[in-house]
Amino acid sequence: MVNGLFTISLKDATGEKSAAVRSKEADLAPDHGPQLYVGDEQSQTVLTAFDAVLDRQPFCNPLVITGAGSVGKTLLAHGIADCWKRRYPAENVLITTGADFLRGYTNAVRSHNTYRFRRQFMKLGLLVIDDLQMLNHRASAQSQLAQLIDSMVRRGQFVVCTLPSTLAQAHGLEETLVSRLFGGLQLPLSAPSEESMLFLLDELASQRGIELDTTLGKLLIRGEAGCPSPIKTVPQLRRALIRLQMNAELSGSPITRVLIREYLKGEYLNQLPTCRDITSIVAKRLNVRMGDLKGKSRRQYLSRARGIAMMLCRTFTAESYTAIGKYFGGRDHSTVMNACEKT
Repeated sequence: MVNGLFTISLKDATGEKSAAVRSKEADLAPDHGPQLYVGDEQSQTVLTAFDAVLDRQPFCNPLVITGAGSVGKTLLAHGIADCWKRRYPAENVLITTGADFLRGYTNAVRSHNTYRFRRQFMKLGLLVIDDLQMLNHRASAQSQLAQLIDSMVRRGQFVVCTLPSTLAQAHGLEETLVSRLFGGLQLPLSAPSEESMLFLLDELASQRGIELDTTLGKLLIRGEAGCPSPIKTVPQLRRALIRLQMNAELSGSPITRVLIREYLKGEYLNQLPTCRDITSIVAKRLNVRMGDLKGKSRRQYLSRARGIAMMLCRTFTAESYTAIGKYFGGRDHSTVMNACEKT
């Protein structure tokens, strides 16, 4: 562990993989990003769970890795598979997805060969199922998986799954499967910390031959007053660095504070809702038509709804009073200001 950070290396997992998983791994190739999971002192449970699975500790079987998109669920699951294969080279490892499991089970049912389908899993030391939510509302396939997990756990075989939500929030999963998954360990992942992102930024920059000092790195990750950074995940960080490198090459200069500020400002503005987005939401919530909000009617309920929409547009977009007034039927800026003050 260095400076409170730990890393888990992900190399090319040597287990069998479905086509869907192989396509996912393309996003993890060296040209796309560091093959590392980076955690800090607040995520020590990740390292503990990782080691526990590799030590075959029963309390973490099955292991369910949960979290929002792009927080490293697939990366960590593949890292477990890779380390398992190296520690237990005589055992088979299968990496698949919820969609592929469902497809395989459906084909087995149609061909009246579910026994052969189940038998392939009995030869494994480790089974990794990514995107388990793809089995949502598929009761029969979920029942089959629950039985499979029971059999594998009894035999000392390990199962690792990933989900975008916690088991308590996995509304599309049957109680039988959820109960079986609760018998192991849930491992929630969160977005990388600032320290982790800075470490990963150094790795990405090194891979691409970019020199980026710590001050510029912190500006990219943190942003500054009036221009917060929208970069919260590794894919966003990778995309930002690639864009900055391209802009720097086009301008014939290294990456500078000016280039980073321009990039952050552009990304920040792109994330803001538009007047149309806000008007649509207000219209739906207040049960009025968008055309009426932009129209000339002065009926009290419409004026009130229009004022709310104008105030929200001023608050959550970068549009001026004049631009907002133009959007709402060509009204002048003083009308918008008055509506915002009254709301």
